Amino acid sequence: KAAEVEQMFLADPSLPAIMITEAGRVFGIFSRKNMMAAISRPFGRDVFIKRPIRELLNMIDTEPLTLPALTPIAAALKAAMARPPAQMFEPLLVSYERFIGLLEVNVLMTAQANLLELALRSKEQLLHEVERKADQLHETLQEQERLSRALSHAKEVAQYEATHDALTGLPNRRLFLERLEVALQAQRKDGGEDCAVLFIDLDRFKIVNDSLGHLAGNALLVEVARRLQGSLRQSTPLAGTRCPDTVARLSGDEFAVLLTDRIRSTAPMTVATRLQAALSAPFAIGSETAFVSASIGIVPSIAGYDDTEAILRDADIAMYRGKREGKARAVTFEPEMRTQVETRLLIENELREALTRQEFELHYQPVVALKSGEITGLEALVRWHRGGKLAMPDSFIGVAEETGLIVPLGNWVFGRACEAARHWQSVLPRAAPLDIAVNLSALQFRQEDLAETLEDLVHLAGIDAGNLTIEITERSAMENPDRALAMLQRLKARGFRLAIDDFGTGYSSLSYLHRLPIDVLKIDRSFIANFDSRDGGKIVAAILALARSLDITVVAEGVETARQAEQLNALGCDFAQGYFFARPMAQAAVEVLLLPRLAEV
Repeated sequence: KAAEVEQMFLADPSLPAIMITEAGRVFGIFSRKNMMAAISRPFGRDVFIKRPIRELLNMIDTEPLTLPALTPIAAALKAAMARPPAQMFEPLLVSYERFIGLLEVNVLMTAQANLLELALRSKEQLLHEVERKADQLHETLQEQERLSRALSHAKEVAQYEATHDALTGLPNRRLFLERLEVALQAQRKDGGEDCAVLFIDLDRFKIVNDSLGHLAGNALLVEVARRLQGSLRQSTPLAGTRCPDTVARLSGDEFAVLLTDRIRSTAPMTVATRLQAALSAPFAIGSETAFVSASIGIVPSIAGYDDTEAILRDADIAMYRGKREGKARAVTFEPEMRTQVETRLLIENELREALTRQEFELHYQPVVALKSGEITGLEALVRWHRGGKLAMPDSFIGVAEETGLIVPLGNWVFGRACEAARHWQSVLPRAAPLDIAVNLSALQFRQEDLAETLEDLVHLAGIDAGNLTIEITERSAMENPDRALAMLQRLKARGFRLAIDDFGTGYSSLSYLHRLPIDVLKIDRSFIANFDSRDGGKIVAAILALARSLDITVVAEGVETARQAEQLNALGCDFAQGYFFARPMAQAAVEVLLLPRLAEV
């Protein structure tokens, strides 16, 4: 009955419609709107409540919109809105498996509005997130740009440090060789401008560094670098070489200069002279004043070379030739110099093997008393059995000194001389002991433990130190006078006799000579050879008078004639040695010479 329907709507004011079923299926939908329309007419309610539902077919939606429960809300709302205007807001059926329910359109509209609001809110959140990510990306890009700049700067710094000297700021060996390679390739490829290379080594730098300290030494190197740079022309890279004149610090106190566009052979020497002049002025190092000079080797042309190291090597060879010739010199490389260096290297290698194999032998030259002709002493001189021949000291001592091998060789010589002294004391027990003189090189004399080493060798041989005379050259004594005096005093305190060899060739003053605890002066052979010259005899007489005033014994070296022996004896010289009396000889030959002594015993 319609009255039952009215009661349902009155009982549930929120009920929008009622499904009408018949025989278990949905017949239609009777909405609250239709009921209100029916009962609002005059006498409508009285009529409405008495009629059965079936008679209200015009008020029942017998073809309601039915949608699956999984239909998206937007699609369901669109389907509802697509119905005729009269049915547009009618409830619709929702089916889910066997279940069928009612759904109002306004519920769909509210749900769709909520979804739209959520979508808008999500869009805003997404936009905010995008903006936040964009800010982060911007910050990241800025940081990457900063890091890129920092990395670029670090690379520039690393490149600079890898190619420049940290102390002076000059190009280092690596950059110098790179620029030299550019010049070499250009010259070799298309006959570009020729170049010259100067190798510079400071003279006396070690003395300045040791006496004033490393900080002063560093300050000196910085000022040297400044002067070298200031002496070179200010130039831009040349088209033929693509590199300017370059001054570089190779290592320690070694510098190199690359001169471009040096076609005339005299140009490099002119530059070398200018560099030496720049370095000749005194250096103010703090409160001290220092002086240095430079030995310079020159390769005047790079044409014909295959690699840069060979160019630098030859300039180095020429520089060392300048040092050997007296330092503070500029020398141009000649091909034969390389041959000489290779020969010296061969000698060095053979010397090392000879020390291991003990291929050396001592010869002895007698020292004779001029008045009696008696042998009073012997000077020990080293010989080398090299390749089946006996090599003289002049052929290998220079190499030994340059390489430092002179120290172990000198110790070996001193030890063998001690053994020979002990031997002769054993065969001549009652005779006056022979004095054995041993030469020390300048490098040996600079060894801090020299006195202790020689004392140990004397004790090992079991002889008295007073039987040994240690000879040093006048130049060695004057190289560092205060240090030389201290070392001589240490040797004297251990009982050794001391002699100045080659006297007259150095620069010692009379006042300094008076301070030295020496026993013997050995007049250099050059004065004896010039004895008959206008001043030769006067110089020898002056040396003898000086020695007598200081109570120092004199030995004249290089006596080769009877006239020289007579002249020395007439001047009051006590002792002499030289070919006139005897050449240096092996130990066995010395014993033959000493037979008269043996007979006396």
